[in-house]
Amino acid sequence: MRKDQYPEFINIMKRVATLTYKPKNTDFNELVLALFEELAPRYELSQVETAVRIHVNLEKFFPMLSDIVKRIDGTPEERATMAWALVVEAVRHIGHSNSVAFPTPAYNFAIRQMGGWIALCPSLRDEELKWRGKEFERAFIFGEREAVWDDTPGKIRVERYCVGSYEVNNRAQGHALPDVIDAKTRQPIVGFRDSLPALDSRVMPLLKALTNEKRALCSA
Repeated sequence: MRKDQYPEFINIMKRVATLTYKPKNTDFNELVLALFEELAPRYELSQVETAVRIHVNLEKFFPMLSDIVKRIDGTPEERATMAWALVVEAVRHIGHSNSVAFPTPAYNFAIRQMGGWIALCPSLRDEELKWRGKEFERAFIFGEREAVWDDTPGKIRVERYCVGSYEVNNRAQGHALPDVIDAKTRQPIVGFRDSLPALDSRVMPLLKALTNEKRALCSA
């Protein structure tokens, strides 16, 4: 949501308040402002409006933050199922040759648990999709809780994107790096690497290992 949409957000929540039991001993304006500040960076106004409309039809109490988020994002199991569907589409339409960026660290964590992007793509056979999907979903749910892009203490840091074989080859031969592809749009992300000043510290160890493996295979 944009900051200038706050008046619209207030009107939506006021209507919700008239249709539900409002929290006791809570300042309504403070509550709405707190909700807006938490939801604005993450969702569009239309998503929030739909979520609270669903909530009002099913519940009698005023929606708290967790209620709205649940209505938009679904349960962890539902999110994991949708995430696996996106990964399968990326495997089919983008492939292991390209470096690909997924929306959240949980994707990268789960893919890494399954052997990495380059290994996962060729090994994903139609008859195994159901069982590999269950494997991915378990790792994804754990990754949502524990995986992060940065060095947050107590969390598991993952690479910001999944490295493809073109990038490994180009780095080994000193060529220009290919674009990173957005998993959702399947389009190159302009300036992606420029937006990651700490890229080397996160990705280079993996790239070095893959490059060395590639060189060893070529010289064998």
